[in-house]
Amino acid sequence: MAGASDKKQAASNTKILKEIHILNISIIIITSLIIFLFNRPKAKKWFIIFNLISIGFQYILEKSGRPKYGLKNGSKILISSGEDLTQTGLTEYFFDIIYLTNLCN
Repeated sequence: MAGASDKKQAASNTKILKEIHILNISIIIITSLIIFLFNRPKAKKWFIIFNLISIGFQYILEKSGRPKYGLKNGSKILISSGEDLTQTGLTEYFFDIIYLTNLCN
């Protein structure tokens, strides 16, 4: 039973990370195109600073939440399901800052 729980958490973490990466990449691309096409020099500095913070938090979530797989007898097995990305606390604040940065963009 513990294996099934780990597999569910691994699938949930993978889904959450994929969604946040797609959302963030699409918003950064759209915003950077607008900023650089309309040549807004003051906006570039703050855009880069705040997005580096957001990308840093995504990196932390990626390293702690991404499931790790290995091979055993030719089949893929789950080594670690990663930290639960739906937990409250610091993880929740990371997501809040990422979403707030995307909203401001």
